[in-house]
Amino acid sequence: MSQRSVSSAPGSAAQDTLRERRDFARSFDSLEQIFAMVRLVLDTRGVSEADAYAIAMAIEELFTNMVKYNARGLGRIGLEIECTGEDVICSLTDPDSERFDINAMPDANVHLPVEQRRPGGLGIHLIRRMVDSIDYDYTGRRSRITFRKTLNRAWAEPAGGDQGRSDKPPSAGQLPEESTGDDTMFEIGKGPDGTIVFSGRLDAAQCSKAEAFIDAAGAVQAFDFAGLEYISSAGLGVLLRTHKRLVASGGRLRLINVNSHIYDIFRFSGFDQVFDVQRAGS
Repeated sequence: MSQRSVSSAPGSAAQDTLRERRDFARSFDSLEQIFAMVRLVLDTRGVSEADAYAIAMAIEELFTNMVKYNARGLGRIGLEIECTGEDVICSLTDPDSERFDINAMPDANVHLPVEQRRPGGLGIHLIRRMVDSIDYDYTGRRSRITFRKTLNRAWAEPAGGDQGRSDKPPSAGQLPEESTGDDTMFEIGKGPDGTIVFSGRLDAAQCSKAEAFIDAAGAVQAFDFAGLEYISSAGLGVLLRTHKRLVASGGRLRLINVNSHIYDIFRFSGFDQVFDVQRAGS
C-alpha cells in the first residue's frame, strides 16, 4: 500500500510539504525497501547527508524493534514520512502490539568496560541524540511512534569540526510507487593487505552475512570502512562481539577509514573508547 501527497499550489502554505506513506511486511527483509523509500523521499527534498543518516537510522531502529519484539503481531507496519520546509516528521505504526513507550526507557550506559558491554540496548540511546523529539501514542492495540528531525541542525552531541554535510539538489519527477532498493547493497570481502573490507550499509538485515564472513576469516584485527556508508546498532553488535573475541586472545579490533557519520555513532555509543578507530583522511 502506498499513499502520496505532494503539494504544489503556488503561494500556498503547504507548498513545501511532501508526504509519503507505505506499509511493510513485519520482517528484517523489508529494510531494503524501507531504505529505498527513505532515500527517494529525502533526495527529492534535497536533505543533507548528515540529516539523511540520522533519519534513516532512527527509522531502522524503530522498525527493527517492532519486528524483533513483536514478531507475531498481526498486520503490516506503516511508515509515513512528511517533509516540510524545516523539518522531517516520521511515524511508524504497528497495528497490533502491546504497549511499549520508548520514552520511558533509560539511556544505555556507554561507559561500561568492554567485558561488561552487551549487544543491544543502544538503538533508543542513539535515536535520542539524532532527532529533536519523539512521541508515543497507544490506542487499542495500535502503537504509533513519531519523531521529528529539524534539518541542518547538529546532532545532540556533535563531533568537532565538519560533519561531512553535502547538500543534494532535489531530484526531478515523481517518486515511483515501488523500488527494489538495490542501490546500497552491503558487501564484505578480504582486502589485498589482509584487512576485511566493508562497503554499503551494515543494517540489521545484513548482520548474519557479516558475522559469517568474519567468523570464517579467523583472527583478522583490521576492518576497512572506506566503502561503508552506514551502520546501525545491530552492526555495532557485530563489531562488539568480534572485538571481545579478539581481546580474549590478546588482540584488539582496529577500524580504519571511518567516515564522519559512523564516527559520531561510535562517539554516542562510547565505542570510540572501545575500538581503535582511524577516521577517513587522517
